[in-house]
Amino acid sequence: MSTTIVTRRSKGSRLTPDEMDNNMVTLQTTVDLAAVDTFVNTALALKANLSDIPAPYALPTASKLALGGIKVDGTSITITNGTISSSGGMPYSISSGSNSVVADFTSLTASNGYNTVVGDSKVKNFILVGTTISAVEQELLIFGGNRIPVNTDTTMYYSTEVVCRRVDAPNESSCFYIKGLAANFSGTTSDVGSLYEIRVASNTPNTYVDARVDATTNTLRIYATGEAAKIIKWVANVTTVEVAQ
Repeated sequence: MSTTIVTRRSKGSRLTPDEMDNNMVTLQTTVDLAAVDTFVNTALALKANLSDIPAPYALPTASKLALGGIKVDGTSITITNGTISSSGGMPYSISSGSNSVVADFTSLTASNGYNTVVGDSKVKNFILVGTTISAVEQELLIFGGNRIPVNTDTTMYYSTEVVCRRVDAPNESSCFYIKGLAANFSGTTSDVGSLYEIRVASNTPNTYVDARVDATTNTLRIYATGEAAKIIKWVANVTTVEVAQ
């Protein structure tokens, strides 16, 4: 392949034929046709493979059945330097064991079988808290202000460990152990028999505890009585053994 370039004067008259012949320059250029053919074939192959490129990845939303992403709300769940934290506690129930079913709020439930229906035989655990500032009886509650339910057509044995500590002065504490039985028949709840109570150890003799059902709400309620002009914190650990109809 060759290219001819003709040089002319920038100003003045036209070049004569002899001048044109004397100023003609011929450039010889070599083209590698095989390389051009390879380039064209490669470009066509790349174009054909564009349809094989996968679509951009989209992170799915996490669910009970699928792994995925969650949204940090910045209040109850926060993230700092790549670390996720939660605040405000966990007001939910935890179920453990074969055939375990949770039907309550804020409980730890364990089961390893059942009598006739899944969930009719189980053991549950609750933590209740409260503070007294006087000699007036005060109810101890589960996180969020909840109480222990006595479910419909269920008989529930409960054992309760209660500890208290005065926080505005040193060396005043007490602990108690109480247990009893509650039953719900067709939506009507009542205490069964008498409450068993022991003052295990104490140097606050005017503090007391009690437990009784509330027939209106079908719940078990735990109470503590402190002393006048004393700030006393209370914690109760309640374990229930339940059988349902």
